[in-house]
Amino acid sequence: MFSGANSTLDNMDAQFIQSRISMTQGENELTTGKTFVGPDGGKVVGEEKLMLDGKKYKSEAWGGSPKASTANWNKKDAVLKIDSTITFERDGRKSTIDIDESRSPCEEGKVLFIKQSSSLDWGERTLTIAFTKAAKK
Repeated sequence: MFSGANSTLDNMDAQFIQSRISMTQGENELTTGKTFVGPDGGKVVGEEKLMLDGKKYKSEAWGGSPKASTANWNKKDAVLKIDSTITFERDGRKSTIDIDESRSPCEEGKVLFIKQSSSLDWGERTLTIAFTKAAKK
């Protein structure tokens, strides 16, 4: 679950930040389920798949926009580094978002920190988003 107390956000606050995430690791892939609060206050649920072999993985972001991501696990620092590019159209113009993300488990896996920097045509955004592990029911 999102932990605002342990996160460092920007002037956009929690806009476009997932409120919950879940991760499932396969032999050479990681699937992340993401839940966002939509503009109308409802839930928006999505899924992201990454390959853990360093090869580029092509998928779709919102509205069918093409997304290309590369993920690499740094065993020494226990950090998953993800570089992504999303291409989309806005007001009839093609735009891109470049995203650099590092995922680091802390406190024996009870907290996950995601450090994210993104570069867009209209500005940049740098965040540290913390998630606490939900207690099993």
